[in-house]
Formats: sequence, C-alpha cells, structure tokens
Amino acid sequence: MSLVGSALRRPVSTLAATMALVLLGAVSLGRMPVSLLPDVALPVLTIRTIYPGAAPEEVSRFISEPIENQVGNTPGLLEMRSVARSGEATTTLRFNWGTDMSRTVLAVRERLDNARNQLPAAAERPTLLTADPGERPIAVIGLTGPGDLRAIAQTAMDVHKRRLEQLSGVASVAVVGEPKDEIRVDVDPERARALGLTPDDIKTAIDNANATAQGGTIKRGQFRFSVRALTELRDPMEIREIPIGPTGRQMRLADIATVTPASADARTIVHLDGGPAVGLVVYKDGGSNTVTVTRELERTLDALREQFPDVKIRLVAAQAKFVEDALSNLSQEILIGGALSILLILLFLRDWRTSLAIGLVIPLSVLVALTLLQMLDVTINILSLGGLALAVGLLVDNAIVVAEASGRLREEGLSAVDASRRAAEEVTGPLTAGTLTTLLVFGPIVFVQGLAAALFRDLSYSVVLSVGASLIMALTVLPVLLTWGRERRDAREASRPKEAPQRLAGVYAFGVRMADAYEHGVTWCLARPMRVFALAIGGTALTMVIITRLPREILPQVDEGTAVAELRLPPGTALEETVRQAARIEATAKELGSEGVYVRIGMATDEEVLSGSEPGSAGTAVFVIPIPDGMAATDFANRLREAVPDLAQGALALDLAGQSEFGSLIGREGRTVRVEISAPQRGDAARAAEQARWALEEVPQLADIRDAF
Repeated sequence: MSLVGSALRRPVSTLAATMALVLLGAVSLGRMPVSLLPDVALPVLTIRTIYPGAAPEEVSRFISEPIENQVGNTPGLLEMRSVARSGEATTTLRFNWGTDMSRTVLAVRERLDNARNQLPAAAERPTLLTADPGERPIAVIGLTGPGDLRAIAQTAMDVHKRRLEQLSGVASVAVVGEPKDEIRVDVDPERARALGLTPDDIKTAIDNANATAQGGTIKRGQFRFSVRALTELRDPMEIREIPIGPTGRQMRLADIATVTPASADARTIVHLDGGPAVGLVVYKDGGSNTVTVTRELERTLDALREQFPDVKIRLVAAQAKFVEDALSNLSQEILIGGALSILLILLFLRDWRTSLAIGLVIPLSVLVALTLLQMLDVTINILSLGGLALAVGLLVDNAIVVAEASGRLREEGLSAVDASRRAAEEVTGPLTAGTLTTLLVFGPIVFVQGLAAALFRDLSYSVVLSVGASLIMALTVLPVLLTWGRERRDAREASRPKEAPQRLAGVYAFGVRMADAYEHGVTWCLARPMRVFALAIGGTALTMVIITRLPREILPQVDEGTAVAELRLPPGTALEETVRQAARIEATAKELGSEGVYVRIGMATDEEVLSGSEPGSAGTAVFVIPIPDGMAATDFANRLREAVPDLAQGALALDLAGQSEFGSLIGREGRTVRVEISAPQRGDAARAAEQARWALEEVPQLADIRDAF
C-alpha cells in the first residue's frame, strides 16, 4: 500500500501524528538556543607569553623564536605570525578548515610544554587562546556614583560580579578599572648608601620577612596535626620594623625609608560619559540563549539598583537587542511571505477551503523542520531563519500540484477520496523528482569546507528539511484535509446553484482577471517564439553584466547602533597622555549626541584577552559608542573622524559592526585590507610602510589606515 493510501485509510491516525509533530515543533522552538550567528569554531589559536621588562628585540629572540620552532611543525598549520612588543609576545596560528581543533589544541599545548625549558626564567608560562566569536561579551555595564571609586569597585567585586555570575548561562564577569592598593616603600638613597645597602638588599630583606614556612607536625594520641608558622606581614607597621643592614647594628627599615599605604599606579582606567567608572564585562556560556541570558541580566540589574541606590548602573551595550531586532524582522518576513502565498493561491484556485488546506502545509513543514534542526544542534539565528524564509515560497509548490490534480479528477466525476488518492499517486514521482532537485542545490553545502560553509550550513539544513517535510505533508496530510467532510459539502452544494461567496466575490473576480491575463500572455509567447527567445537571451546577458558589477561580501554590512573605536598611540606613550586624547574623542561623541560612551584605557583584563581582545598597553584605548538616534552609523563615524583629524590619521580606527558575534566574525576581519612589508633591516621596512600608508590614503574606499603593530 502506498503512503497516500495509508494516510487516507487512517485519517484520524494521520491527523493525530500531525498534531504530535506540531507539539514537538512547538517544544523545540521554545528550547532551541537563540543567537545571532551559527556556532563557528575558527581554526585559529593564539599563544600569548609575558616577559616583564624585556624590549621587543629580546622578546622576539628569546620568546617568539623558541615558540615558533616548537609549534611550527603542527599538522594542518597554514600560517604562523608572531608579534613582539615590550614585555609581551603574541604568536597566531591559523590552520586549514576541517582541522580537528580539539586534537590540535592538545598537540600545541604539548609542544608549548616542551618549549618552556627554552624560555627565560623570568618569562611567564605561555597562554593558549582559542578564537570563538561566540565568546564575545554579551553585555558591557558601567558603574558610577558620588562616592569613592574604590568603594564602588569593592561593591562590584563582592556583590555585582557574584550576583551576575550566579545567573544561568553566564560564564564569567570581568571587573575592569578597579583601583589597586599597595604598600609603598620610599628609600632614602643617602642613608642606604651610607649603610652600603642596595635596592636588591632591601627587597631581599622584605621577602625574607614575609615568607611563609611549614612548622612541622605535632602528634597527639592517634592524631597528627600540621603546624604552620604565621610569619606573613599583616600591617604596614610590621614592615617598618623589618631588620635591615648588617647583623648587630639593629637598623630597621623605618630608619632609611618611609612605608605608607598608597594606590598603585593605574594600568587600566574606565570612563563612562567622561567620568571615572568601573566596568563589568559579561560573557555567556557556549550554546546558551543570548536573549534569555540578557533578560535575566536586566532583571538582576534592576534588583541591584534597588538594593544599592547610590551606585548608578548603566547597560552600555547588549547583544540581545540587535539579536532580537534581526530575528524579529526575519520572523515577520516568514509570516508575511506565508500570508502572501496563501493569498495568491486563493486568487488563482478560487476555493477558500482548498487554499486553507494548502496554507496549513507551511506551518506544519516549518514545525517539523524545527524539530529536526534541534536534533542536529542548530540554533535559531539569522541564517537558519533565513533558510526558513527562503523555503516558505517552496513549501506550497508540492501542495498546489496535489490539490490541483485532485480538483481536476473531482470535476471528472470521481469521489473526493478516490480523487485525492489517485491525484497524489499520479504526481508522487514528479513531485519527488522536483523536490530532489531543490535538495541537490542546497544539500552539498553541508559537505563544503571553509568559513562560508560553516556559516551557511544552517541555512542549507533549514531549506532541505523544510522542503523535504513539505513533500511528506503534501502526500499524507493534504489528501486527508482535502477529503475531510468533502462528500457532505459536495452534496449540499449540488442542491443549490453554484456561486462565489459574497465576502470573497471581489477576490475571486480579481483572480479570474489574473488567470485570463496569464492565459493571454502564454498565447502571445507561443505565437512569437523567436521574439521570446531573443528577450530571454538579452535578459540573461544583462543579468550577467549586473552580477559582475555587484559588490562582493561574505555577509552584508550591518548597523547595530553601536560603534567600537580603538585608539592606538605610538609605543611608549604615557597613560596620562592616552587619557587626555581619549577625552577628546569622548567630548566629540557627546557633542554629536551620543550618550553612555564607555572607554577602557590601558591594559585589558585576563577575561578580555581570553575572549580574543588585544592585550592593550598604556597607549591604547577601546571605546563603545552608542550611535545617536536618527543618525546613520557611517555619517557618525565620518563626523567623528573630521573632529579629530590628527588622531584619524593613523591612530584611531572605527568599526561599525559593533560588539556582537557578527562584528567579531565579519566586521574586523572581513573588511580589513592588510599589507605586509618585509625588509632585511627594520628601518627599511618602516620607511616602506610609511610610503605604503601614504599611497593607501589616496584610495577613497579605505579609512582608518594605520600601522598594525
């Protein structure tokens, strides 16, 4: 027995199974993670090694070269790049697409362990970082208040950070810009010189006095207790009493130095709207729902505002708003496309019952596809929803063929059940062949390698699964819907004159005119085949010309309503000078109407570095600037560059792709032109780089041209 015959023989079971699929699809829709882009694991690893106090030449010689020699023969390695800065080396490894990154990470980590003995003793252990756009922060929060910044930072560490990290889906929260305390020892050089003491002697004396040592064990009966000597310094007064100098002279540290509690020199400064602030950068767990996590985060922030009214909390940037807007627009397109498809079917078939039955195929196929997508670990993102939107127009094709064939057979005198069975069986072969042609177009994307394949794999899954589900629905559910109560309705309609329903009379009349116009058009084309053929060739040629002139990008440009700017001043720039230059950019953004400008000046936190951010230095600053309402992002960026022309010439770079995964994956790499220059001498390379920069500045399509390192 055929599939169609089984469905018609057991209509109740068919509809019950359909309702079960609807339930599964609804549950899957609620449980699928929501994100902007598919989960894309870039085949890139970064090795970061700290070598305090070393110049770039020493870092390159003693850090970069040994690491390159060890990891350079890793299987699948495509490109290796090292950058040596003062006190730090960064080595980036780019592998071929399709490389098993889990095994590669283990192999690289093993090679780094082997290279550890070749590195200087003062160098820290190399840190291995992975590149994952999904690990970008989902929210940036600024804390300000009338009180001391140190108190706000302590509240952020003890309360805000812990409360946010307790939320489901939050991986970590980085506190940025908190002041550090230290005990400062200011030595009188004249007195130290008189005693023959060097700074190393004083440091050794403090280290020895602050040592922690085991005190052995004490056995009492059947128990054995460990003893620890509490010799660590606990108070600045204890530091002043540390013995110094030759034994027997009874000299104390207070005799040659002053010991005072003080604030450590700032390495990172955070500003919010031009004033000092403490930043919170929130990261989510991989695979968690971005929108749900952000909603929970906002509710928690509201509760914290009530508990700590003196601390002003501002949500500077959040991915969820852009994700919600993007997915909401796609969902609306799916609904509008489905409604228009049903309307066109009603115009041409002029049977509202048949049109409604065909229209039900769209949501049923989508829900079945969602169930299968969840089983394949596909998230709800702009590409999976884009695939469903693309497939909406294809989902009704099979149903229309079955419905039209069934109607034709009923007009020939067959009963509703026999007409539906015979029609579905007659068109099963052609429908299957037509559906397979569609699947063969999108299916191979699943097996393609590269970034484009990783991105559009979800789109391919959506189209293939929804179109395949529509074929099954057209051959099972649709015949049942077409025959459900049809014989009773046909008997009632046969007893009275056939006329169009008054409510739909206008729609049916318009459909008749459209069908007549289509018929006249077909007749005209058949009567003039050579002219139609010439028009087809001309249209094809014109299309090819247009295609060659269209801009080419992986994904279209986006305006998230947020601009990310990076200020990079020459090496050696003091932090105070960076603060002064950053204040100019903040003031300009405020004059342009931007509110809530967040700036991180100086070094990045460990969490930011692990997520792929640049480590930063005293001469760098990163801005998160909300675009004013009613202003295009491009216009805002151009006006900001015009206001600070000296910084725009090589120091300031603006990225309009924002903070989201989209910006991380496409904005910073997909639209970057990188020119690499090599020369036997560094001076020659610097002069050539300057000449290349001058030449690139003449290209009108390029902006923010600067030295990368």
